Amino acid sequence: MFDSDLRLSTMMAELQTDRDALIALFGRDRSTHIYGLADLEEQYWSRSKWWLRGDAAVGLIGIPGSNTSVVYAVSAADPLGTKSLLADLAAVGDLPQEFVITGPTGMASALSPSRRIDWVAAHRKMLLVSRSEPIPHSHLEPKSLGMNDAASIGTLRANDPDAGGFFYPGLLEVGPYLGIFIGGELVAMAGVHVASHQYDVVAVGNVFTHPDHRGRGLAATLMVRLLKELRSEFGSVGLNVEEANQGAIRLYERLGFEQVMDYDEAVVSGIHG
Repeated sequence: MFDSDLRLSTMMAELQTDRDALIALFGRDRSTHIYGLADLEEQYWSRSKWWLRGDAAVGLIGIPGSNTSVVYAVSAADPLGTKSLLADLAAVGDLPQEFVITGPTGMASALSPSRRIDWVAAHRKMLLVSRSEPIPHSHLEPKSLGMNDAASIGTLRANDPDAGGFFYPGLLEVGPYLGIFIGGELVAMAGVHVASHQYDVVAVGNVFTHPDHRGRGLAATLMVRLLKELRSEFGSVGLNVEEANQGAIRLYERLGFEQVMDYDEAVVSGIHG
């Protein structure tokens, strides 16, 4: 395809300025688009760019308080079309050189002709569909976390080999965060990634336990308390989890979550050539 043909193909993807089309698209399958709907909140929308081509959707999300470029490319209605749109946007330079992306399974092959992929892993989206069975948990009392606890969270994450890269202190103001302290040290935490009362959705995230304190029911204690609070405020409660993290998946299933979609997450580290 000639450069002019590629640009024409990409131009056919409408740069979206009206949220209603995205709300309608994501609203068809709210269980898979909790993040997408929350990303339409004004604090994100005013910093973001969105492209639509039919039912294929790609969003370059501006995160307040974070320098990380985040791309949302999940479209339950047209995953193949979304991979094609991703490839076109990357090839003509509409996406940044480096970004973190959530997108259709196999999207790395669509991006790799023009971008270097530093890391990619299979994930699953899960939705809270039932009340959990009783699970063993710790007698330790969770405490609310706030901005004053940012340094302690950084220390905990540095000691957790499974800690992902998506945390910034501003998330402590997005929704509730809970932690368990032992001897004055934060050893476990859980909170939210996104929350939107406008669209009635919330996603649990940043669930970490210090390796020295695992197997004591700390994550279960935090999740039971957190989910009780979130259930009372939001109609749809979901989460994303790496497929390889089977221990976490088993816990989430016992808490009442069910898988609703497979997807990939990746870190794009630059441009080829």
